[in-house]
Amino acid sequence: MKKVWIVICYFGDVPDSLSLWLESCGRNSDYEWLLVNDFGITNSNFPANVRSVQSSLEEVKELFSSYLALDVLSLENAYKLNDFKPLYWVFLEELEIDYDFWGYCDLDLMFGRIGNFIDDSLYEEYDRILGQGHLSLYRRCPTCLSLTAFPHPDLEVNNVFGNCDFFGFDEHFGVNIICKIHKLKFYENEGFLIDVIPRLDPPRMTSAIGNKRAQKFIYYRGRVMQVYRSWNGRYRVKEFCYMHLQKRNLSFAAGRRADLSLKGICVTSDGLVEISKISDVLSIVNTHVSLTERMRIFRFDLRYFFRRIRGI
Repeated sequence: MKKVWIVICYFGDVPDSLSLWLESCGRNSDYEWLLVNDFGITNSNFPANVRSVQSSLEEVKELFSSYLALDVLSLENAYKLNDFKPLYWVFLEELEIDYDFWGYCDLDLMFGRIGNFIDDSLYEEYDRILGQGHLSLYRRCPTCLSLTAFPHPDLEVNNVFGNCDFFGFDEHFGVNIICKIHKLKFYENEGFLIDVIPRLDPPRMTSAIGNKRAQKFIYYRGRVMQVYRSWNGRYRVKEFCYMHLQKRNLSFAAGRRADLSLKGICVTSDGLVEISKISDVLSIVNTHVSLTERMRIFRFDLRYFFRRIRGI
């Protein structure tokens, strides 16, 4: 197994679901995470494979400036950090951490059994694995460590890092284009993930073809699943690499904060609902979906699909 370190920068209030994220990391012992933050939480609160480093946005800005050698660097808010994700390997270098692959992810997700989806064959064959800003992995090689120096057909790197606007440089409109133009061995598979929009009632996947009848999205004991009823009334379970909660720090419906004693959760439009066994959710899934509701869902999926291909 390759040494894989995934880096996260997060500044601000501690998310309600942080412990659930940590629990899902802890169940993937072949991976290591580095969380650069200002929470004031010590490593004793984290699983053995998650390392916490205290820092500030200003310190991170100075670090990136030293590597980019830019006179003007705009990093005035934490959201702008997304554009800098292709530089997150610098944290590992500064801390003298040994690694074969590095990557970045977000805190608004839960990991399933990563090794069931990203196996040794992918690490041997590809230089970059997955192309989403909420999880992307890169080989430790001169090319992947210098992607920000490669030309982009539409973006000037100095403008990306020197402008306060957000460019989405960490994924589709940034490094993904650079990787393809310069023929980097790049493995993409959005079928690995559940990308959920929790604010919809009921919550839906962003995929135009991934949604199912009477579905629920579940994290349970290190597994990420979509549980649904098929058209013949039988229950089906599909497992995924991870689940991302779109644009939302989702808290618990009952006001409870996540902790490592949790066995699982179900995503609802009202928040995260604790479950102690898979059968707890079957009564929720076992609901009738009318033709009107199915057509509404279909129309939403088409709208989202066309927005993505238009780059909106």
